[in-house]
Parts: sequence; C-alpha cells; structure tokens
Amino acid sequence: MSSIWKGVRQNLGTKVIAVVIACVLWAIVIGSQSIEVTKEVAIDVRTATDAVTSNEIPERVSFRMQGPKAFLRAVLDRREDPILINLTSARPGLVTYRFSPDNIAVPIGVKVLGVQPAAVLIKIEALKAKELPVRLEMRGALPPGVRLVRAEVLPGRVVVKGPESRIENMAELLAAPVDLSEVRESGTRELLLDLERQRLEIVGLAPKARIEVASVPKGKGDREEVFRLKAVPVTVTPKGLGTVAEGAVQVWVSGPKELIAKLNEGNVQVSVSASGRPTGTITVVPNVLLPSGVRLVKTVPAKVTLKIH
Repeated sequence: MSSIWKGVRQNLGTKVIAVVIACVLWAIVIGSQSIEVTKEVAIDVRTATDAVTSNEIPERVSFRMQGPKAFLRAVLDRREDPILINLTSARPGLVTYRFSPDNIAVPIGVKVLGVQPAAVLIKIEALKAKELPVRLEMRGALPPGVRLVRAEVLPGRVVVKGPESRIENMAELLAAPVDLSEVRESGTRELLLDLERQRLEIVGLAPKARIEVASVPKGKGDREEVFRLKAVPVTVTPKGLGTVAEGAVQVWVSGPKELIAKLNEGNVQVSVSASGRPTGTITVVPNVLLPSGVRLVKTVPAKVTLKIH
C-alpha cells in the first residue's frame, strides 16, 4: 500500500491539473450548442446461394441524430460498415427487417432521434436460370447511301438467372432498340439490357448486335422512292401476353424503285415485345422488320399503346 500511495503522490500537482483540464474540456463539449444531423449508412442484404431478393430495397438507411457539434462531426466523418441483413437461412417468402438506433454506434451525449425507413419488407424467391433467345429491335433509318445487309445477335441465346416468378414468365430477352441512324459501317455494338432493375443476371458472355451494311451504288436505276404502307398490323410477342390499342400503323419507307414495287403489308412486319415487362399499360416504339435494301422513314403513330396482361 505504501508503494501505491507513493506512486499517487509522485507528481501529484501535475496529475490534479490534468484531471481538472479534462473535466473542464468535457464540460465545454457537453455544454456546447446541440445540433441535429443526418447520416446515411449502406445496407447489405445477403441470401442463400439458391435464393434472391425480388423487390425494390433501399440502398441506404438514414439516422437522424442530436448532440454536441464536436461529437457529431466525429460521427459524420467516421466510415461506417454496411448494416448487414443476414437472410441466408430464410426461406422464400416475405421478411420484415426493422432498424433501430443500435444499428449505429454513437458516443455518450449523442442521441438517435429517428431512423428512416424504420423497416424494410424483403421478398425472397428461389433463384432460377433459363435459356432465352435475345430479341433485336431496330428503329430509325440508315443514313442515305447505306443499306442493311444483316442484323443479328451474337450469341442469339443466353442463360439468364433471377427470381423464379420473373424467369418463368419470360419467353425472350428484350434489348433496347438499335438506332440505325447512327450506323454508318458494319460492326458489333453493345446491347443495352435492363437487367439490374429486374434483379436479373446473364450467365456467361453478354449478347451483342452484329450489324452489316453496304453502300448503295448510285446508278440510273437506283433512284430511291418514298412509299407508305397504310395499315400494317402490329403483333405482340410472345403471342397472348398483351394487346396493342392501335391495332395497325402506317409505315413510311424509302429505297430503290424496284424494291419498293415489291413491298406490301405481307413482307413488312411490325411488332412489340411484352416479354419481361410488368402487367399494365405502356407506350413503346414498335419494331419494324423490312426487306434488305429498304429503309424505314417513320411509323405513324411513332409509338403504340401496349397493354400487358
């Protein structure tokens, strides 16, 4: 005990001053102006390897906090690990996860006033894979002096995995239309696929569009003409998934006189795809398939109303 007391008495004055300064600083911080701030923290949802989430889930959760400015600044500057929502043992169905002030660590003197959202509803489905054909749609017209030789998707079929309810209803994979007005030479183009929003993923290589074009020789018999097909029926693919309010559209085309002379409603196809789209009514640009050497000028109307069952 004597050695302990001797240690306490050693430099006692310095130690007392240090304690007093610490108490004063603590009192100043605690007594400083109280403010409110909001901090966002990322969410990390984990499921079993054979399951996947199928609904929209917020990427972040916001914590509204109140306390001394000095303490809150430290919290705001601190890097936070994502909030882990571990659903690896959960079965397919609906799961509710509730957030609480305990999801974020705060120092003494800081209070968590609220959490937004307070809870998230997570839909878990079985993860399924399916091989689907890729549908290539084109719009617009090729530049003058260029004709379309071939347009194809490579590979033409891909394996897509995602929530069971969406995979089962898909008959094809729809890519954003290729704008022919931007095509001036043959080549391969990336296809824009709306997969992330639908919780879908391609297994293997992503499909690309291979567009082959050729120059139109300018000769005596190659004068281009503009022609209108008055009523070309609009079909929905896959058949039975939807209906088009307009029924038929006018198709304006241009091309060499001898090719235009062979055109009729039978060798021009107009279609819209309902594959992978949610139930409801939307307006879409129709896809027009024309014989090689004939260019699309426009469709009237430019968009049609597609009702998906």
